[in-house]
Amino acid sequence: MKGFGIIEPMRRVGWIEKEAPVAGPFEAVLEPVALCPCTSDVDTAAENPNITPGRILGHEGVGCIVSVGSEVRDFAPGDLVAVPAVTPVWHNLDIQDGIHQHSGGPLGGRYLSSKWDGMFSEYFKVPDVDLNVAKIPEGVSLEAAALVGDMVTTGFHGPELAEVEFGDRVAVIGIGPVGLMSVAGCALRGAAEIYCVGHRPVTRALAMEFGAAATVDYAE
Repeated sequence: MKGFGIIEPMRRVGWIEKEAPVAGPFEAVLEPVALCPCTSDVDTAAENPNITPGRILGHEGVGCIVSVGSEVRDFAPGDLVAVPAVTPVWHNLDIQDGIHQHSGGPLGGRYLSSKWDGMFSEYFKVPDVDLNVAKIPEGVSLEAAALVGDMVTTGFHGPELAEVEFGDRVAVIGIGPVGLMSVAGCALRGAAEIYCVGHRPVTRALAMEFGAAATVDYAE
């Protein structure tokens, strides 16, 4: 198969020919349907001297399941699914400590484009697929589904880490796409007042739409 990835760490990326992956017992092989290039793909290619040469990039988007392993129960070939940036192996002790994204070390749960080849290829493989992907409900666009796996969840993780609760007064500093999702996350967790720091009129308007009480333009 053909994929786009790292030919020489920190120096050169391009098209790579590789063998197509084969699903293990708890895994699935998918073909990409909609992809979101991420700044982490750029960082991995440009700044990580330890990345494996030949590693295919890409770790967020939508895929169609091609084949599943013998122990997969909830998915079948033909299912259209959202694939998140973090797809850990759930059968280890780190999971019990509630740090699934860092299972196996810092960012150890991000298999695609790190430990395994990623989504910028004709086929890619997802570990523990029953626990790591989600079927896309009727009426949800591919664009929206592709954004759920990183932009939305990263934004929501901020209010989780901050332990935002009913009645809290919150400041969200920076309201690009991830910051806007933090605004939405704070509202969902019951924050009484959300104040947002940003500059662009469009993001400030969206922050108000997502639940902000007021916005502050840092340029003023």
